[in-house]
Amino acid sequence: MEKLQKEGLTELQTKAFEEAQKELEVANEEYLKKKYLATLSIKEIEMVKKYIATEAPWKYTECLGIKAIEEDINKSLKANKKLFLPATAYEAIYFYLSKIEGKGDKPNVISIPSIDDYISILKSINQVRNAISNDSDELKRLEFRVASFAEGIDPDNEEENKAIMAEED
Repeated sequence: MEKLQKEGLTELQTKAFEEAQKELEVANEEYLKKKYLATLSIKEIEMVKKYIATEAPWKYTECLGIKAIEEDINKSLKANKKLFLPATAYEAIYFYLSKIEGKGDKPNVISIPSIDDYISILKSINQVRNAISNDSDELKRLEFRVASFAEGIDPDNEEENKAIMAEED
């Protein structure tokens, strides 16, 4: 607080900064703990699990992602027979699924036998990724608020923001 006040922020501005910073910290903690549910059938979950365990191509340290995904999937299935995973697991699953190629209506992997299965799995994973993206956007918004308050700018005051943007031009 002393540092901010030394930089010329008023007590009110300092309070706004501290509140925004606390809100960001809470949101970050929640985001790191949050798990997302994919609307995959048991059959599709088994396809993803088998693909990751036996066919997903990797190089070097990408193997760490394979092991982490396998552990996350197994824990989730053991707990509730659904795919309820953290954001990082879905991003990694998507990364490995994006490596699948095919010809005609057949993917080049045994664990996912048809293009329809592959499309269905991708749709479900992408729905989760959209939810993850929305949460990530909210974190970016909160980071912007903290940075604005740190500079003595009220991010909710449109007139003040317009004036600042005009000064930058």
